[in-house]
Amino acid sequence: MTREEASEIINNYFFYTVLPRCNGKVVNKRKLEEAINMAIKALKQPEIVKCEDCEFGEWRVCPYSAVFIQPDGFCSRGRRKEE
Repeated sequence: MTREEASEIINNYFFYTVLPRCNGKVVNKRKLEEAINMAIKALKQPEIVKCEDCEFGEWRVCPYSAVFIQPDGFCSRGRRKEE
């Protein structure tokens, strides 16, 4: 499932059809709406690709940032390796 599909399911199905309960208590509709909107916003954020998973991760120096590649580093231009 893609992030877009998950966002659509939450927005179009879950929000309107599931009885809002948490630990047996009915959830305040406003709080439920806020929580769902936060989840949808998080799903719409771009995926972070760390240097070790980036297609350029095997290089010594990143061609985009011109810095030494660190396994746990990342940048806004990271692209996941094709598997």
